[in-house]
Amino acid sequence: MNDSQFISILNSITRKHRLKLPLLRADEPPSSEAISIWANCLKLCMKQGISLSDSRWKRVTIQDGEKCTTFSLEKSPEPLPDDDFRVGLQLLMGLLENYKEEKR
Repeated sequence: MNDSQFISILNSITRKHRLKLPLLRADEPPSSEAISIWANCLKLCMKQGISLSDSRWKRVTIQDGEKCTTFSLEKSPEPLPDDDFRVGLQLLMGLLENYKEEKR
């Protein structure tokens, strides 16, 4: 499932079930009602094939709409170049080249 499908499923769940998810704040404990609403939403997500351990949850943003909550997905950060990997690969290739020459 790609990012577009992931968000599409989330938004179709909230639209279909008219879910207005309460925003949770780190500085105050959630009410039992808020937990129940979120638990129901997550249960519906799991039924649609979205895993709770999916790494994209970290990038999900929420907009509170009039009729239901709308989700969007922040762009994935570009992977930083790994200079150590490139140096290690060059060393490995050099060793393999030396090994080929010794075999001749």
